[in-house]
Amino acid sequence: MRQLGDQEEWLKERFFRHRGNVEVVRQNLLRERSIDVGLRTVERVVAPLRRPPTAEVKPTVRFEAPPGHQAAGCTVTRMASRAHGSLVAMQLLSISAT
Repeated sequence: MRQLGDQEEWLKERFFRHRGNVEVVRQNLLRERSIDVGLRTVERVVAPLRRPPTAEVKPTVRFEAPPGHQAAGCTVTRMASRAHGSLVAMQLLSISAT
């Protein structure tokens, strides 16, 4: 990974431009920078870009209702989306009160 030590910003920009396609980034390294490295080397360098920070992924909010005012119906919708090459999971909670 020493071969790519001074290329971090360039790699980050290309990683997001090509939506996480590390093979295309590796080919661009060779074509534009004349740096010939293996696919696994590039994968190791960009691995932190694939993982969203844990705090952003698992927020927890708790709601308490007084007796007699609990929810009558509850629906949880789960979704997933890609943002800058990272998978983002979301949950939507719909509550109807009594």
